[in-house]
Amino acid sequence: MFMLQKIANTIRHLTMDAVELAGSGHPGMPMGCAELGAYLFGEFLRFDPAYPKWPHRDRLILSVGHGSLWLYSCLHLAGFSLTLDDLKNFRQIDSKTPSHPDLTRTEGVEATTGVDGQGVGYAVGQALGLKHLRIDSKVVVVAGDGDLMEGVAMESSSLAGHLCLNNLILIFDSNSTTLDGYVNESFSENLSLRFQSQGWDVLSIDGHNLDQIRAALAPLRTHQEKPTLVIAQTRIGRGAPNAQGTPAAHGRPLGKEEVALAKKELGLPDVSFHVDQEIYHFFKKRSSAGISPSVFSVPSHLESVLQNIPISSPIAGRWVSHKVLQVLADHLPQLVGGSADLSSSDGTYLEKYGP
Repeated sequence: MFMLQKIANTIRHLTMDAVELAGSGHPGMPMGCAELGAYLFGEFLRFDPAYPKWPHRDRLILSVGHGSLWLYSCLHLAGFSLTLDDLKNFRQIDSKTPSHPDLTRTEGVEATTGVDGQGVGYAVGQALGLKHLRIDSKVVVVAGDGDLMEGVAMESSSLAGHLCLNNLILIFDSNSTTLDGYVNESFSENLSLRFQSQGWDVLSIDGHNLDQIRAALAPLRTHQEKPTLVIAQTRIGRGAPNAQGTPAAHGRPLGKEEVALAKKELGLPDVSFHVDQEIYHFFKKRSSAGISPSVFSVPSHLESVLQNIPISSPIAGRWVSHKVLQVLADHLPQLVGGSADLSSSDGTYLEKYGP
């Protein structure tokens, strides 16, 4: 556990320095979830930075997008193409490290997030897609209080329970703190009971205890019957002696004095953007070996096939779409589609395949 704790404290170190340099940002979530990040990237997640789009990788989605430095720090340490200079350019125009994760800018980011609850919906969709493709990978989504207050999160988690998506893990960063106050001032729903009623398994852990994190997550790699909610009790801004556990840690720089105190308390060197070389060596050894860089591709002949679909007479657009879908289904085994109880009307059903 020594190395994982060192990784966790380095996540805190990089977060504090990047927010201070940018003059804005959210240090609280990355510091509060540092142990979770260390375990996920240090042990649990299956990935290879050399092939970031490897189809059989696990997917990590940060729904609580304002905590983007948590993800950026983890990706940098794990060996993805995100440098210390990129971290120093946090929140700068055209940088690889925008304020919220953007999959078009940053290698290793699986979903563009920031709108509360949206990442949970993305995760459910990706978990369903992997099931359709018969890919044995996990989808892990990290969400906060604001995410789980949103309708999109409640609706999509209901679908996940109904479909028994046992490749989906939702880690809830339960830090009891909001930007302007505390969660109990505005929200009192029992989330454990909500998710249980939707057909999820629910676990509760100390989000700073690496033994508890491992005990909860490691068994899910080989045995998971339902989508699983892991409620991780954390302290926002963990390590900052005066700000931790308070709204002051949420969405603004801690200040030079508090950063210096935090580094002293955590046993970190009083220098900016420091990473112990042992951490880089650890992740270099961890990188998966022998992973194929192959990815799903669209057949080169598909365009000509689509251009030659016979349309004998003028028909409604939905039935042209229906004909196109039949051809796509024959040539793209990874095709995923659907309709909200309207397939017989809008033509989105497949004639040769089951639902």
